[in-house]
Amino acid sequence: MRESPDTRGAFWRFRALSVPGAEAVIFRDSDSALTPRDKAMVGHWLNSDRDFYLCRDHPFHARPIICGSWGAKGEGIRKIGGIADFDPVYSGYGDDEKFLAQEVYLKYRREFMVFAPFILYRGERNEPFPVPRESPMDYIGRVSLAHCDPGDEIMKEFWRRPAVKPRRRLLIPYTWSWRLVHRMALILRKKRSRVLEGLQAGGPAARFPRGGRPASAPG
Repeated sequence: MRESPDTRGAFWRFRALSVPGAEAVIFRDSDSALTPRDKAMVGHWLNSDRDFYLCRDHPFHARPIICGSWGAKGEGIRKIGGIADFDPVYSGYGDDEKFLAQEVYLKYRREFMVFAPFILYRGERNEPFPVPRESPMDYIGRVSLAHCDPGDEIMKEFWRRPAVKPRRRLLIPYTWSWRLVHRMALILRKKRSRVLEGLQAGGPAARFPRGGRPASAPG
């Protein structure tokens, strides 16, 4: 596993889907707190007939799938197992979630159990948590070792309000931007390879500076 100069490492977690004999695969960020509420949610899903689940447990969790709070089991692992081998040429912040929206959510969104007390997409049905929230900081995805997670203040504000229904959003496949970036990265890599080959061969790219004129040419 090579070092990643950008955020391509965020895609490595998907390789868990290729582990032989896995009956269920749960995705969490390495710094996320694991709580009784989280355990109860996952257990509720495991006992259901849904192949996938996702959780948007904070007002900022707005994308279709949050990379650190979803999972697949049984037949669902076979359906999406191909993403385990995907190795992007370039990845910026959030591209892993755009990738999941395009390659998993848009294809299988009707097979998800959705835990989303704040934001729902059209066609989704919110599954109530089996265990209630104990405090404003008791949300899936909170940084476990943080003295104060940046998301805590907004949760405290919602905690003071009466319970409200989740906001519904239209599903806009914004992921075209991720595909465009990936395609452009491939093109730029090929161009860069050709330039390097020209430099090594002592071709025009080596003899002429960026302006396109020989170094000795007058201005």
